[in-house]
Formats: sequence, structure tokens, C-alpha cells
Amino acid sequence: MSKEKESKYSKSYLLEKLAEIGKEYVIPFPEKWAVEHFPEEVARWIEYMTGEELEAKTIKYTLSMHSYRGPIHIRAMWIRHWWLFLDDKGKGKVRAFKLEGFPLVETQILATYEGRVSRKYLDWEGKTKPNTIFNPNKELAGDMKIVTKGTVEYEIERLDTGEEVIHLHFKTGGLKGKWILEQEEKGADTYAFYTTELPELQAKSGEFVYHRHSIGLRSHYDLRYVLEGEDIVKEFNIYGDLLNAGIEERIRAVRKTCSDLSWMDIKTEPEKRKVAGMWTLVEPIDYGKITVYNEGIDFVNFILHGKKFKDTYIVAKREPEGWYIFKSKLPGMEEIKLQKGKPTEGPYRDFQIEEKKTWDYFLVHIYDLRYFTRCEPTEKVRKYLPDLDIPEGVEVRVCLYPRAGTIHGARVAVVKFPKDKWTYEEAIKWIREHNLHTWSGEQIRETR
Repeated sequence: MSKEKESKYSKSYLLEKLAEIGKEYVIPFPEKWAVEHFPEEVARWIEYMTGEELEAKTIKYTLSMHSYRGPIHIRAMWIRHWWLFLDDKGKGKVRAFKLEGFPLVETQILATYEGRVSRKYLDWEGKTKPNTIFNPNKELAGDMKIVTKGTVEYEIERLDTGEEVIHLHFKTGGLKGKWILEQEEKGADTYAFYTTELPELQAKSGEFVYHRHSIGLRSHYDLRYVLEGEDIVKEFNIYGDLLNAGIEERIRAVRKTCSDLSWMDIKTEPEKRKVAGMWTLVEPIDYGKITVYNEGIDFVNFILHGKKFKDTYIVAKREPEGWYIFKSKLPGMEEIKLQKGKPTEGPYRDFQIEEKKTWDYFLVHIYDLRYFTRCEPTEKVRKYLPDLDIPEGVEVRVCLYPRAGTIHGARVAVVKFPKDKWTYEEAIKWIREHNLHTWSGEQIRETR
């Protein structure tokens, strides 16, 4: 038997499944002997008895985005989760996995198995009720939209230690390629969702223009581009000069689209344009070709090939407080990956907000607490961050994580803010201004 077959039909797994079936039915053969000599036949019998198929099969899938907002009185931002629905024909419902990232952009994502839901979600879009499996918000409705759907080759593998590994070869749709859903440990509802076959980078080409746009004494900058085969202008209104900004210097921006292609004709001479009933001055600064690599709902990256933007790599990200755009170094694959809150790698790309209706505070999670062994007492935080001026009511938690061959490392994992004095945006800004998301240290050991 091949190694692949041995893994799928391991003796320990088959005996475990037989033990489960034996609680309800009489096993019509000597279990250990049959598993030893006829493992594939035993596996097929288990499939028949349980309805669990171990062989690969082609099924339908849907990737949907769910968004909702927190209470309006604290100006909560939109919160997004992506849901992967797999129609494995089991028990009349589909398997539902909540993803903590967007797989059309990211290649490694944390997934939570939420059980089985109605098969209607393969095709359903609409409003979700509060306080449901999709919408934990207590008051406001959410919105479910389909991102992509199609067919996938679906195969379940059971490791000797009991973990479920789901092999997914997406045949159609935006996820096309090979992915794996790997259970963290036997019985856990947390999985790693990652690709094993990165698709070839399908870069798109087009043209861009870069303008200084003035309305009276006020001005901002506009970066507009049109891709080949498209008849829509995509743009970023930028509140700072991207051309003269430094590498990684983040500038606030607003992302828009418009259907007026004549904006692309302003390349050499200034032009007056009427916008919202007001006369404005558009001054061209640069123009040329653009190569776009990713165009997600929260992430865009491209290279500008202009006379002044000479093969300049640009990244635009939507964070909880809005869009930012900046020049960046050309990345390798590891740098493109979005961080998932591991203290050994980097913070969450989007900090995670946690609050409950009964709380008079909210928590901003910078890192995933599951990677830490423990958190230091609050009175010890001053020893780690002696120069940090902590505002009244704010609590900073320094937590410890293991490092191979040395003492524990330390990170600021979570910060607590009082609701009546802070908004989400203000809290995130304070964390970033004081570089708490990038701070690292090591465990301070004290003699007793």
C-alpha cells in the first residue's frame, strides 16, 4: 500500500472509527485482523455505515463575505469575515468555515469550523439578523455577499493522531488551485487554511495619471488608472504627495471609481474642471504605464512606470480607520503574506476589536492570545515600557511567548480602553503612534 493510502487509512484511525460504530452496531468481522489485512475494504465499509467519504469527490463551494458594524455611538468600523461553504452532501447541510482573512489575497488564514448550515447559503445573499451564527452584533443587521463560487475536488485525510486534513483542489472560481484545511488538533474547531499551489501571478497592465487637485486654497493628489479591457477609472484621492514621500511613509487616502475617462487625458497641461458645482484646478504631475498585481477589497499593490514614478512599487491597504497608500520595497512572497497575529512573525494586519454589551470598555487585540503562555501582571508593565505614558483608564497587557533555545519573548498583546473616553479609531491611532504593535522584548526575570 502506498504512503498516501497508509495515511488516509491508518490502522489507528480505522480502529477508532470501528470503536465508534461498535457502540451502535455489531461489527461483522474481527476488527484488528480485518484492519491489518484489508484496510481499504474496511474503510469502504466505514464510509457505507457513516456516510463519510474518504475518497476524493467533486463538490460545490461558495466563498461569501459577511460584514457588520458595532454600536454607532462609538463610531464602530465595518468588521468583515469570509465564509467558506463546502457542500459535501452530508446530513442535508453544508460545512461552514469562518475565515479570519481574505483568501483571494492571503495565502495562510486561520479558519474556524462553525458546523453545518443550510444548503441555501451556497447561493444566498442578503441581510443577516443580529445575534446569529454569522452576525454576533447585538443590534444591527449584517450583509452577506457572494465573492466567488464553483466546484472543488474534496478529499478527507485522517492523521494517525486523529486530526482531520481536508484537501481542496478548486477547479473553478477565484480560489482556483490547491488548498488545505488542517485541523489544529483532534476535536478542535480551529483549522489552518493555506494554499499548496500558488497560482501564477496574473498581473494586469494599464495607464495611470497623477494630479494635484486644488479647490480654492485646499488641495490633494489624485492617482487614477484604467486597466486594459476596462472602461472604468479607478482612483485614490491622496492627502499628501505620494511622489515625494519616503519609503513606507503612510498617507491617508480614499478609494473611488468613476466612469468619466476624460480624466485620463489630463497629462501635460493644467485644466479647470467643475466638480460638485465648484471650479477646481487639475495640475498633471506624472503619467505612464501601470502594472497591477492584486486588487482586493482591502489590498491593492502595483508598480508605476512613469517619468517621475520610475518603476515605483506602491501598496494601498484598508485598515480599520480607513485607506492608506505608500511606496514600499519590492517584496518577496513572505513579505506579501498578511500577518496573522503570531508574536514570532508580526501583529494582526487589522487589529481585532472585542467588546460586549455589558462591558464599559473594549479590547484591542494586537496579537492572537493563543500563541502566548501567560500575561504579566499590570503592575509589571512599567518595567517593560518605562517611557510609555499610559492614559487614565487604559490598561496595557504585556504577554510572554516561547522561543526555542532561549527565555520567553514579550509583546504587547492586547490593550483595554474605556468606552466613554475612547473610540476605536482613537485607540488604534494611540497604539500605532507609540509603536506598541512592533515593540518586542524578553521576559524580565526577578528573584524572589
